[in-house]
Amino acid sequence: MFALPAPAWAAQFVVTDVTYTHSATTTTDSHLRVPPSAQTPLNWVAPVNYTAGGTAHVRLEVFTKPSAAPTRFQICFEANAGSYACTDQAPTYTAPGVYDWTTPMPNFYQFSTVDWTKGVAKVALILKDDKNGKPAPENVGPTVSAMYMPSNLRVTVTMVSPGGTYVPPPPTPADAGAADASASDASSADAASANDAGTSLPDAATNDDAGSTPTPPAADDSGGCATTPGSTPVLALVALAVFGAALVRRRRQRST
Repeated sequence: MFALPAPAWAAQFVVTDVTYTHSATTTTDSHLRVPPSAQTPLNWVAPVNYTAGGTAHVRLEVFTKPSAAPTRFQICFEANAGSYACTDQAPTYTAPGVYDWTTPMPNFYQFSTVDWTKGVAKVALILKDDKNGKPAPENVGPTVSAMYMPSNLRVTVTMVSPGGTYVPPPPTPADAGAADASASDASSADAASANDAGTSLPDAATNDDAGSTPTPPAADDSGGCATTPGSTPVLALVALAVFGAALVRRRRQRST
């Protein structure tokens, strides 16, 4: 008899890893919807059944927050048929920091409404208040909304198979989160379609002409008259030569 190796399946996969600015111009009803990453299986039941004891691990890095208003965060998985299921909410936070929480898949809100054999179509990143409200300006008005957003965030969602060991995402460099999150709302929205790579987008201001170095303007130290910057005008050289020749002739005449 020959012993054949058992197929090795991934113990975990990253559903999304995105850095963005959660604001009224990048979200609708305080939801930012992003596509699942390329690592995400089309079927969450086979060959690995994540629904039977698998766990969702969410890591939320809050780089900036406009006030100390108690805030929570939640992840929902939206299926193609219009159904959805959600993780538990983040612990309530009032300041920037790193917040982690886990939810077993069978404990998802509305877990049984999703056909997990068909995977998920979108991942909704939802910023909430501590009363389960969504503080978008269309819901609470601009004054109250300004207590919660804009908020610069990195959100990483990892699914771990039953019995698997969770491996956290690499930490954001100390000076990278604020720089990435300071990108314009437009580039933050683009991050939603770029999260398959698991990285954040560069600032829009530095991405206008990637790969090229602009040529600095030529310095003009001659008052704008020189055809070549820094050179002596040709007419001036000719005049100087004529003056020198005349001076030599004069000295010769005096000596004679």
